[in-house]
Amino acid sequence: MADTKIYSIENLTIPLKTGADGVIHYAVGTVSLSMNTAHADYATYGETISTYEGVINDLIFEVVGNYTMEEAKTNKKLIKQEILELIQEKFGSDFIHEVSFNFLYS
Repeated sequence: MADTKIYSIENLTIPLKTGADGVIHYAVGTVSLSMNTAHADYATYGETISTYEGVINDLIFEVVGNYTMEEAKTNKKLIKQEILELIQEKFGSDFIHEVSFNFLYS
C-alpha cells in the first residue's frame, strides 16, 4: 500500500440495462482507481490522471451499463475486473492495478 495512490471519480450516475421489471435503474456512486506510484508508467499518467477522466468514465459506463440492477448487485468482482481490464488495455499499462466502487442502486 505504500506505493499506492487512489484516484476517485465521484458522483457517477450510470443507467443500467433494463431488467425483467421493465424499469430503468441506475448505479449511483464513486469509482476508485488504485495506482502503483513505483510503476514506470505512473510518471507518465499518474499525476495527470484527471485529464483522462472522461475516457475512464466512458469505460466505466460501458461495463456497468451492460448489467441489470440485479446482475450488478451480484457480480461486483466481475464488473471490477472488466473495468480494470479495459482501463489497462486503454493505457497499455498495468500501473492502475485495482478498481473499487461504492454504488447505490435505484
